[in-house]
Amino acid sequence: MSWLFPAGAAASVAMLAIVLLHMRHRLPEVIPFPLLAFWPRVPSETRESPRWRRPPLTLLFLLQLLIALLLVLAFMRPAIPGLDAFGGQRTGAIQHLIVLDASTSMAAGSAGTGTRWEAALREADALAGDWQQGDGLTVILAASEPVVRSAADSRQVGELRDWLRGLVLPGGTPDGAEISRLIDASELPDLDRRLTVITDGGLELSGGGSVTRVADGAPGNVAIVSTTTSPLAGGGTFIEADVLHDRPGTETIPWVARAGGQDVASGTVTLAEGATGRFEVRAPSGYDRVTLELVAGDAMPADDRAVVMTGSSGLAGLSIVLVSDVPGPLQRALEVLPGATVEVYPSSTPGLSAIATNVDLVVYDASAPAPTDVPDAPLLFVQPPGVDSAWQIGGVSPNPVLAEIASDDPILRDVALDGVRYGETPIYILPEDARILAGGVEGETTVPLIWRGTFAEHPYVAWAFDPGSSNIVDRVVFPMLVGQTVYALAGSGGD
Repeated sequence: MSWLFPAGAAASVAMLAIVLLHMRHRLPEVIPFPLLAFWPRVPSETRESPRWRRPPLTLLFLLQLLIALLLVLAFMRPAIPGLDAFGGQRTGAIQHLIVLDASTSMAAGSAGTGTRWEAALREADALAGDWQQGDGLTVILAASEPVVRSAADSRQVGELRDWLRGLVLPGGTPDGAEISRLIDASELPDLDRRLTVITDGGLELSGGGSVTRVADGAPGNVAIVSTTTSPLAGGGTFIEADVLHDRPGTETIPWVARAGGQDVASGTVTLAEGATGRFEVRAPSGYDRVTLELVAGDAMPADDRAVVMTGSSGLAGLSIVLVSDVPGPLQRALEVLPGATVEVYPSSTPGLSAIATNVDLVVYDASAPAPTDVPDAPLLFVQPPGVDSAWQIGGVSPNPVLAEIASDDPILRDVALDGVRYGETPIYILPEDARILAGGVEGETTVPLIWRGTFAEHPYVAWAFDPGSSNIVDRVVFPMLVGQTVYALAGSGGD
C-alpha cells in the first residue's frame, strides 16, 4: 500500500481539530453600549457563556472542512480504487490491450455512414487517447498476418495513433488461436490488463475482456445467385459471380475468393436495395476449385458461398451423354462444366450402350437403362423409375424435409441443402450396399434424397428429386452439386 494512505489517514485528524477549535473558540459577539457604566447590565449568559459549544454553521467553518476533506482525499486517492475518477485521472497505471479486427468483413458498410473499418479505427483512436503517464498501450491488428504495436510514453503513443489513422484494411481471415497467443505474449506483469476487442462480430477470442461492436446485423438477405467461368489466355480461370442484394438501403459488401487454403482475391461490391451486381475473380492456375464467399452476416449464410470448379480437376474435356425426354436445368448445368460436351438422347433411343462407348459419364434423367443395355461408364440417375435389380419405389413424399447429410463425402462438400424445397419425391427402397449421402423425412418415414452405390458393376450416384420441380435450380448450390457429382464419378475424384 502507498505510504500516502497512512498520511491521508493522519491528515483526517485535521478535520476533527477544526471542529474542536470552533467548539472551543469563537469570535466574541459585538455588543455596542455608550458607557462602561452600563457594563453590569450586560446579561450574565453573555459574559459567562460555556467554554464548549455546538460548532457554528458559518461559511468559514464549512470552507475549512471542505479544504481539509479535499486534502485528505488527495493524499489517499492513489491507494483507494474507488476514487479513480477523482481529479479526472485514474489512480493506477494499466496496460490497455486493443485487438482490432482487420478481417475482410470489416470493409462492409452503408452509404453515408462509412465502413466498419473506419468506425473501428475511430474507436481504437479514442481508446488510445485515454493513455496517461505510466500506462502501457498495445494494439494487435487481427488479420491473416497479425501486427503488434506498443507504446510506453507520450511520443510513442502519438506515433501509434498516427499509424492507426492512416492504416489500410489488410483483410484476410485472422487465426483466433494466434491472436490469443499474441495477447498473452504482450501482457506486462506489473500492470493491470484492460483488454478491448473491436470487431463486427466475426472475431471471437477466449479469455475475457470487453467487446466493442462496430456493426449491427442488417435485416434481409444477400446471395450469390450464379457464377460463370472461362479460361484465361495466360492460364488460370476467369470467374464472374452475380450477387443479389435484398436489404434496406445501399450497402458495400465485401467478398473473398479462396483456393488451396488461402485468399487469392478479395474486394467489395456496392449495391442498392433490390439490385443485382457482379464481381470478377482471376483465379491462378493450379487449383481444382475456388470458393467465393460474401461476408454479409445475414440470416441465410448458405447462399453467401459458391464453389466453382476451375477445370484443373480433370473435368475439362469430358464427354457426357444425357438421356432425357425433357432436357432442362440439368442439361444447362452440365453444359457449363469447363470444356464438357453434352449429347442428348431420348429415353426411347435403342443401343445406348453402343452410343455411349468411350464417353466419360452417362446421365439418366427420369429414366434408367434396360438390363441388357447398360453403358460401360459411370452413371448419374436423376429421379429414376424403380429398377428390380437395384432399388424399388415404396411410395411418394409430397415434400420431404432434409434430416441428415454426409458432409464428409466429396459430392456434398460445401453444398448447403438447408432450405431446399424438393417437391414431390419418390420414396426409394435401397439395397444394403447403397450409401445415403442426404436423407429427408416425411412424418416418420425416411426419404433418401441422394445416394451412391454400384449398378451393374459401374459406380453411380442417384438423386431422388427432380431439379425441375425443386427450387434448388434457383440457387448457386445447384451447379456446385452437379460439378462435384460429375467430378466424383468421371473426374479424378471417382472411386
